[in-house]
Amino acid sequence: MKEVNTDIYFSELIFYIHANPQLHRLTSDFKKWKYSSYHKMMIDKDDFLKKNEVLDWFGGIQQYWEFHEGLMHLRYEDKFFKLEG
Repeated sequence: MKEVNTDIYFSELIFYIHANPQLHRLTSDFKKWKYSSYHKMMIDKDDFLKKNEVLDWFGGIQQYWEFHEGLMHLRYEDKFFKLEG
């Protein structure tokens, strides 16, 4: 078990949870994975998620999106597999 002891590690952990289905070749684009909370964070619909807290953590919906996009391109793009078809 690893302790979450920095803000950046917490942010990266949120990204990793969202991107994990792509890393494990379950989808070619984690943003389209229907079981992920990634896209649910961006729609205005009540559910059990703590959307306001998460979006506030990133500084808003735009920054949430930019963080995910940026981290995917800067650190992880070469580590993700692309599915054929």
